[in-house]
Amino acid sequence: MTRVLIPLLTVSALALMPLAAAAPAFAQESVFELGNRSDTMPDVSEYQSVRKGLLLEEKKEDDEVLEKDPMDDEGKPVALTYEAVLKLYKDGQYERALPHLELLASGGHMGAKEILGIMYNLGQGVQKDPTKAYEMLLPVADQGRALAQHHIGVMTFTGAGTPQDSIKALMWLQLALINYPDGPEKDAARRDRDSVYGRLNRRDRENAMLMTREWLTKRGEAHLLDMQ
Repeated sequence: MTRVLIPLLTVSALALMPLAAAAPAFAQESVFELGNRSDTMPDVSEYQSVRKGLLLEEKKEDDEVLEKDPMDDEGKPVALTYEAVLKLYKDGQYERALPHLELLASGGHMGAKEILGIMYNLGQGVQKDPTKAYEMLLPVADQGRALAQHHIGVMTFTGAGTPQDSIKALMWLQLALINYPDGPEKDAARRDRDSVYGRLNRRDRENAMLMTREWLTKRGEAHLLDMQ
């Protein structure tokens, strides 16, 4: 299964700015920040686009995405493979990737749903719509996908597309930390988790950890919390 680090979070920023539409999704630099500076906001950071070299191995044919998308007899687009669509997304061809992601998502592909939610969250090839993004990402996060959980955690903390709730945000960030494999994205989730954790009082921390344990227990994974 191909793993993609779409926007990661770090702890360096204090203000939220929208992603520039022309910025490729895999740019090396951070492209926007969270919230305005205030004494009450934790240092939850910028989303950072995926860098080349942070993907798992892809099939060779993925390097040769078709110049023109295949169409059926009625002139409707035929879905590309998920790997091919990832390459379009990686190359910043959001408008071209969009219909294929929608086709894959309509068939239940969780990875496609995840990327679509992120595109609506960041305004990549579509009008930015945090509410729609949250609605798309939440069921994906609930399936245990770390990237979606990371986004949901930040959106819940900032109140983007959903009421602000720092306790739930900490739960989602903790789950993202648990579910990410070792690597830079896990390190980013840890920093974000620690940043939010450090701003909550003891009772709120305990409530967040209890919610995390309950979420994991329902899936027979409660032991994972003790490993972090």
